[in-house]
Amino acid sequence: MLTKVLLINPPTPFLAFANAAPHLGIGYLISYLRDNGIEADYLNLELTNPSDIDVPVGYDFYGVTSVIPQYYFAKLVLQKIKADNLGKTIIGGACASLLPDLCLNDEFDYVVKGYGEKALLSIVKEEHQSGSIIQGSVVENLDSLSFPAWDELLKNNYNASYGNKIAHIFSARGCPYRCYYCCSPNIYGTSVRYRSIENVIAEVTLLKMKYNIDSLYFFDPTFTLNRERTIKLVTTLEPFGLDWTCQTRVDKIDEKLLALMKKSGCNQISFGVEAGSYEVHGNLGKETTVDQNTAAIKMAHNVGMRVKTFLMGALPDDNWDTVKRFKDFITDNRPDSWLYSTFIPFPGTDYWVNPDKYGIKIRCTDLRAYYPLGINARGPVNIDNKYLNRDGLIELRDDMLNFLRKEIPNARVEEAINAFPKQKQILEPFFAGLNTKYVF
Repeated sequence: MLTKVLLINPPTPFLAFANAAPHLGIGYLISYLRDNGIEADYLNLELTNPSDIDVPVGYDFYGVTSVIPQYYFAKLVLQKIKADNLGKTIIGGACASLLPDLCLNDEFDYVVKGYGEKALLSIVKEEHQSGSIIQGSVVENLDSLSFPAWDELLKNNYNASYGNKIAHIFSARGCPYRCYYCCSPNIYGTSVRYRSIENVIAEVTLLKMKYNIDSLYFFDPTFTLNRERTIKLVTTLEPFGLDWTCQTRVDKIDEKLLALMKKSGCNQISFGVEAGSYEVHGNLGKETTVDQNTAAIKMAHNVGMRVKTFLMGALPDDNWDTVKRFKDFITDNRPDSWLYSTFIPFPGTDYWVNPDKYGIKIRCTDLRAYYPLGINARGPVNIDNKYLNRDGLIELRDDMLNFLRKEIPNARVEEAINAFPKQKQILEPFFAGLNTKYVF
């Protein structure tokens, strides 16, 4: 009898922009299982009210993914599966990788750390005992993987911010950097593996011809990490006539490279700017500078690209003086759009393990309060820093957010803020036992 697996993405009612992009990780897992003779399907519950969770019967294994703040809702899915005695349960994703013992103690049958393809297949083939933590292994040759199961992913009505006919795509896996606020090194390590240009283009061809895609978002953490490869990729991509966007580091670009990217169809590029003052930015472990941020925005504008900046508030070194200079940075450099998140001392980072080292005190460790950008276009502030207590950091963060809203209006942020009263009503019942001052 054919083994059947259902992969589940739990509800995310805490997010301002839920269901914004396809879950490529699940798409790859489905294809990998299917290639190995396993029947695999996808249940996307991102937009589901947690009160309405319904899990279909008929599967041997139920695999659940979870980032840190999603874990509470992953447990609701687990409870439904256990109550109905549906099948064996597996959890993967960031929470499983960073807090595997927690997941095992909560009675998931299997916990997968890191990359999931080979580990998931070994579980389904019953090569492990129930109650196991399995370390996933990397796939060295990414070309050996089939493309994500787009037939499953594109069934969902994604709230894409770059148009309706956009596909998200990885051309590489991994990031070699160790920014202090990022837990990725403790999940995936710091090695980087690339798909061949031919393999990427084959997927782009499929997406354009079969699914009528007219734009792409490259999800690579640092799209321009390898300059010569980037030039080959964008040159090969140019004849498709697609609009596309990507994200990269400010120290991995130059104006000639950006001009080639723009000519190929890249109309917007995203940079992790984070902070606008030297002392705050210099203590984030990014190995870049505020001056490099300024130069990168200018270079991208010079070639005619729009610039989106990823910004952070309520950081360990933030105070009212640094925020003033952050505002000056925004006014002087005028990015075209922004995403402003709240600093979170995530498990897997040194901030979580050694908060005293950074002059912070963690005020809340409930994982339900660990999302950097949530409903009301804000994330919870759950630290005191060396200058301000939590209440002061909330005031500082909101002041900067309101400045950004006025200086560079952002329609999606306003949409999230307007939707907040309704979304809050949905979420409140699931915050029992947690002081809601940490989430609203």
